[in-house]
Order: sequence, then structure tokens, then C-alpha cells
Amino acid sequence: MGSRRGPPSLLARIVRTTLLDTGPIVGWLRAGDPDHGASVAALIAAGSRGSLATIWEVIGEAYTVIRYRADAEAARRVLDWADTVDRIPVDDLDHSRTHALLRRHRDLRISYVDALLLAVAERRKADELLTLDAELRAVKLRPSPVVTVLSGAAAAHQLEPRAVAAQPVESPSGA
Repeated sequence: MGSRRGPPSLLARIVRTTLLDTGPIVGWLRAGDPDHGASVAALIAAGSRGSLATIWEVIGEAYTVIRYRADAEAARRVLDWADTVDRIPVDDLDHSRTHALLRRHRDLRISYVDALLLAVAERRKADELLTLDAELRAVKLRPSPVVTVLSGAAAAHQLEPRAVAAQPVESPSGA
């Protein structure tokens, strides 16, 4: 699947786009992952509504997580899977926006890759973002995609599992 720069085409604005964070990708690809069931259901549902997309930085993060939790063969499946979704290129403006988001939301526990994905979601006017990270709901974007936090998520940087239902949660709009 290709990835072009520039504003989304008319077709891209008509087709619903769901951006994927690392957690749901790992859950989708690893049957033993605690988030496997929620990830499979969410990706199938999102795929039936439109296109699935992510950025290479998220793919790299998923590769690394699976490589550390499993083995090289399992990690290589991430790269094979990446050919099945739209991969959105990132540019210097996305990185600049990422820095601004991290400065504005320095109290949140979000990674650089999380903030970069949010910057791309904003630029591409994504309809939805699938994640395991409830903190992403608090980041203010214009326009604001629906941030769906999957239930049963227990990200490595959190001490307690999340108690968030698998339903869309809109992030606040604003600057």
C-alpha cells in the first residue's frame, strides 16, 4: 500500500482512516498477548469501516516489543504485516508538532512515538486512533480523532492495568 505526501485526497477524506498505535499491533500479532482478543476484535471492526494505517516508527516499536517478548521469527511477522496497511510518511513538520505536543503535555506519560503518531493523526485528519494508552485521550488535537482505548491493556510503562472499556472515547478538542 502506498504512502504519499501532501494533503489527503478527496477519496482519503471519504474513506474512514484508523491509525494504529503499537499495542494493538502487538496484540493482533501475538496470540499469547493479554490484549490479543481486544486487538483482534478492534482491528477487524476498524478495517471493516475503512482503511488501517500507521507510521514506520510504530512498526519499528512493535517489532522491538515482539522481538524482546518472543523471538526473531515472530518479530519478522511485524514487517510482513506492515505490507498490509497504509504506512504514512513522517516529515520535519510532524516532528516539530511532536515537540510542541510533548512540551504542552509534559505531565502525561507518553512516548515520543505516541506523540509523533498523534501529530500525524492531526495532520492527516484521522477519524480514529486505536491504542492501549489511555493517556492519549488527554492530548488536544485539531481536528480531534476518536481515541479508542482497548480494554485489558497493561502497557509496560504503567504499574497498574487500565480499566478502560473497549469503546471510542473522544479526546478534548482545542489547541
